[in-house]
Amino acid sequence: IRADMPMCVLSNKPHAYTLQTVDALCAPWPFVKVLGQREGTPRKPDPAAALHLAARMKCSPADIAFIGDSEVDMHTARNADMFAIGVNWGFRERDEIEKAGANAIIDRPEELLPLIGINP
Repeated sequence: IRADMPMCVLSNKPHAYTLQTVDALCAPWPFVKVLGQREGTPRKPDPAAALHLAARMKCSPADIAFIGDSEVDMHTARNADMFAIGVNWGFRERDEIEKAGANAIIDRPEELLPLIGINP
C-alpha cells in the first residue's frame, strides 16, 4: 500500500477493543482514524460512520474501497456508495459475501493491489 494512501478502520466491536487490536496488530500502518462501536453512532451496515471516515480522509465515497469479511461490511459499503471488496479468509463464506453485493472478492491479500490502482 502506498504511504500516501489514506486508510481507516471501522468495526462493530467496542471502540476501546478496536483501538487495542489495531495498535497491537497494525502498528506499522498509519491510519487516518480507527473507529469501533461507540454510543450515539449507529452500527454497520448504517453508512454514517463510513461516511464520517470518508470525510476525515478527504475522499469522495465513490473513490473508497471498503474492504471487509462479512455481509454487514458489504452492505455498509453499498449503503455508503463505496466500492465493496470482500475477503475470502475471514468471518463469512464467499457465497454470503457474493450475495451481499460485493463488487469484488479476493482470495489473497496481494489481489487487492490492482483493485486499488497499485501495480505490483
